[in-house]
Amino acid sequence: RYWAYRDEQGSYNLFFWKLTTVRLLFVIVFEHVVLGVVKLIDIFIPDIPDSVQLRIDIDEIIANDILNDDDSIKKKFSSVGTNTVTRKEVKEGRYPGIS
Repeated sequence: RYWAYRDEQGSYNLFFWKLTTVRLLFVIVFEHVVLGVVKLIDIFIPDIPDSVQLRIDIDEIIANDILNDDDSIKKKFSSVGTNTVTRKEVKEGRYPGIS
């Protein structure tokens, strides 16, 4: 049996427990430092690139303008009931531009 860190009776001595505590604290502190660095990287690097966010904002403004314009909505959806295309008609090939 390896006798390092044990006393004469074979139980662990005080140095073993101090060393084990220091090792455990090192692991916990290191883990928290890594989590902190990851969190900082997450904060400073955006999830959505600026160009994509700009395009999303522009599309949202355009959609709001269209929805606020009552005349265009009436024109766009006034003939919905009369020009309805069914899936069956699309599958049969009557409307080749729609897939």
